[in-house]
Amino acid sequence: AVLARGDAELTLRNSTVYQNSAIGLAAIEEAVVTIEESEFYQNHPGVEASDSSSVTITGSDLHDNGTGIPGGDNSAVSVLDQARLSIQDASLRDNAYTGLHLQGAFDVTVGPGTVIHGNYLGVVADAFLGGAATIEFDGASVRDNDYEGIYWAIPMGASFTMRNTQVSDNGDNGLFFFGDAAVIDLGTPAEPGGNHFSGNGEPLILDARPARAVPDGTVITVSHEDSMPGCPFVAGPQVGPFDLDCNGVNVISVLNVNNRVEIVDD
Repeated sequence: AVLARGDAELTLRNSTVYQNSAIGLAAIEEAVVTIEESEFYQNHPGVEASDSSSVTITGSDLHDNGTGIPGGDNSAVSVLDQARLSIQDASLRDNAYTGLHLQGAFDVTVGPGTVIHGNYLGVVADAFLGGAATIEFDGASVRDNDYEGIYWAIPMGASFTMRNTQVSDNGDNGLFFFGDAAVIDLGTPAEPGGNHFSGNGEPLILDARPARAVPDGTVITVSHEDSMPGCPFVAGPQVGPFDLDCNGVNVISVLNVNNRVEIVDD
């Protein structure tokens, strides 16, 4: 429907983009796109950012995009290559595959007031393209998706951080780490997460990263108050495989040898 390319700068405001057999809005090359108070539905996908483009979405509703699974073209927003995305006060709901699909995305922020719900999967980061993705959740909600809330499969991303975000009531795991990142930070002693992980399929957080020869590499850090409130605090990184349960709920599971998760005292 809409194509921004080259060094184009485009603002789409108070608009409806719908029923396109391909992309509702495509940002390519070095285009800079701002979407405000708009609705995208029945596109393939709703919005796609690729190359070195930058897209900002605020106050918008992206729903019922795509017709099947899997693929970024069946999602509300697809981010590829070295593209950047910032999204705030938006709804990504009821899309055929995912609310947000990453393939090598350079820098993605899922910010305050953003709700990703009612999709087949909430957020997917795939390994099909190169690039060390960075994603930051801050003040968002990923809930009531059919299967995983967030599925991270990039072999080695740059950074995965989460603050003040609700990941709840998804049909399968809230967070599923099938790939890795240089930093996986769900809360530290200096900066507690303030996240909420209840009501997902168990375990609420699943570490299925590939096994290691020795206990090295990235440690997933999780705030104790977020993940295991009222249950014993265990100091230091735990080395897989292991399960951590709290009040009869399997909160964290590390499937493979020598991967590490640390519950930090906040």
